[in-house]
Amino acid sequence: MSVAGTITQLSVAGAITQKGVAGTLAEAGYTPDPPVFVSAVVEDADPDAIVITFGEALDETSVPATTDFSTSGITGSPSITNVSISTTDVTLTLSGNVAFGDTVLVSYVKPGSNPLQDADGDDVDSFTNESVTNNIEGLPQTSLWGNYKADGAGNFTLDGTDIDSWLDLTDNDNDIPKASDATRPSFDSGNSRVDFDVTNVERLDFQSWPAQPFTIYMVIEPKQIGLTQFIIRDGSPLSYLGLWSNNQFRLYAGSFVITDDTLDSAEKILLVAVVDGASSFLKFKSFTKSGDAGSADPDDPTLGWSFSSPDMYAYEIVVYSVAHDSDERAVVEAFLNSQHGL
Repeated sequence: MSVAGTITQLSVAGAITQKGVAGTLAEAGYTPDPPVFVSAVVEDADPDAIVITFGEALDETSVPATTDFSTSGITGSPSITNVSISTTDVTLTLSGNVAFGDTVLVSYVKPGSNPLQDADGDDVDSFTNESVTNNIEGLPQTSLWGNYKADGAGNFTLDGTDIDSWLDLTDNDNDIPKASDATRPSFDSGNSRVDFDVTNVERLDFQSWPAQPFTIYMVIEPKQIGLTQFIIRDGSPLSYLGLWSNNQFRLYAGSFVITDDTLDSAEKILLVAVVDGASSFLKFKSFTKSGDAGSADPDDPTLGWSFSSPDMYAYEIVVYSVAHDSDERAVVEAFLNSQHGL
């Protein structure tokens, strides 16, 4: 009996050796239990990071390549530059920021090596187009010099409907007061806009202004075209941003940047101007123009001018004290387009 018992033990040992651990576990009824996708989010504090959460802790030493993930719906289509794992979370670092209003999706294809897996070696299954919660709140705050919105009476100091001052919504207090009682534009509360009337040469007077480089975003609606309109103007040194009588936009700070394309109708648009010497830039709708606008720094310009004043509605103005590159512009443009239905 002693010999038979020894043979039985050897037989079992042999079976284990031949089948390996996997075979033994299968015989024991083991079923793999891979981590499952729970959620994904991008937060306003980290707009260049997508955090994917799984239902259990992951093996932090098994990190897939950036090419094993993909995203869609992000303004500017940034690439994934890094993947990191911490307990239940996988963080995808992007080459650009997610913008307000982006509808972001994320996908993962399980690779042959270094897959997402738990401590038991159970691999995360591939997934496609999972929704990412977008918690981006609005305008980027870095170097934001002034923000002026016409969506409520609280954004102005008013005398009836006449505007004594258009208030800066940032903490910089760069408010835009009236130039005079006779030339005050009015607040159109029913349409959430400032009404500049050319017949009264209406304008507001900036009390300060950033030196070059700077970037201006303006949501405006010319009431008519075929009319020279100085939108932002300074007489000493001579510099301006305006819509010319031939319906081209012009930027001038010692040299001209003039759009090749024209505004074909009186419509609501987003006008973007980067004033940065030889690297200046103009954009309205889908039309762009780059060039040398000169090196002059405006000296407390006016919104409007005492002649060739604008005949337009203004909905929002945003000023940054830096030159925005294409990726930074795309983020601000996406927010303003979303807010103003452009």
